[in-house]
Amino acid sequence: MYGTRLDNAHSSQDTSLYSINLINCTDVIIKNSEITTYGVGAIDSYVDYIDSLSSDTVVNYISGNVFELDEFGGNTVRFIEAGSVTVPVRLEYNSFNLNNSYTGNIAIFLSGVSAGSLRYNQIKDYNVGINLMNSSVDLFENVLSSSLTSSRLINVFSGSSILLTELNSQIFGGYNGFSNTSTKSRNINLDNSTFYTDEGHNIYRIIENDTNSEHYYGTISYEGGPQPDIYARHNCFYKGDNIDTSILLLWNGTQDPVTVIAYPMAQECSSFNNSQMQVFLSDGRINDTIYLVPGGNGGGERQSSIFN
Repeated sequence: MYGTRLDNAHSSQDTSLYSINLINCTDVIIKNSEITTYGVGAIDSYVDYIDSLSSDTVVNYISGNVFELDEFGGNTVRFIEAGSVTVPVRLEYNSFNLNNSYTGNIAIFLSGVSAGSLRYNQIKDYNVGINLMNSSVDLFENVLSSSLTSSRLINVFSGSSILLTELNSQIFGGYNGFSNTSTKSRNINLDNSTFYTDEGHNIYRIIENDTNSEHYYGTISYEGGPQPDIYARHNCFYKGDNIDTSILLLWNGTQDPVTVIAYPMAQECSSFNNSQMQVFLSDGRINDTIYLVPGGNGGGERQSSIFN
């Protein structure tokens, strides 16, 4: 589906309904479209039986779309994979916007996705930005922000893992922006799961003067034995505009705290503040984010250029 506009209104909220329903589908492409709904979700995909994938390039691909939801407390985009053969999922250049009085809304829900890639997405003012269940996902240059109390930008549950940095010298993840501007919020919320953010150049921001908000919170997968340090170097951690780490992690099944090594932080940390993080919509419904630092001739440099 390319360049399509879908408007779907429902008289009352129904979290079981979606504008697009997919069952055991592969090679789905939904691109450069706008989906506006009232009371229902946008895309739902359920896979429980596929004999085999026809090639290594098979992927369900959601790119360059704008999702506008009103009065809805469910999932905007949901992929559930319950079979022995799973289909890779790629979501990139999408914009998730919510106008809502309901709670419990989630922008992206992934369950059983063993090869997920989220790149260049913008998610704003959801209770939960991304919810992962038994999934492995790479995140690169996404911007997640919320002004809602008790928001969770990413839930990483049930043995899931997220990659927020490079792997084997190849950039699969990193350079993401996370910003919570209300109380009792968490940037990354973990439950018996893992994350990799060392050398990732991600920006984490929570509200200042709130002892109930954390950058990382929850439990890390643990099966006994040594409890290694978790490295989170070369990222930026802020409370308001002040550099500050606020992390509360335990090894799963214990009361043992996880030691997170957040220093040294990225060289660019002192240069960034809220006014320098800009999100824009370019041609083809592509959302991107630029981080500007002062240039020598009155200009600026893009984030990625100053990281090299």
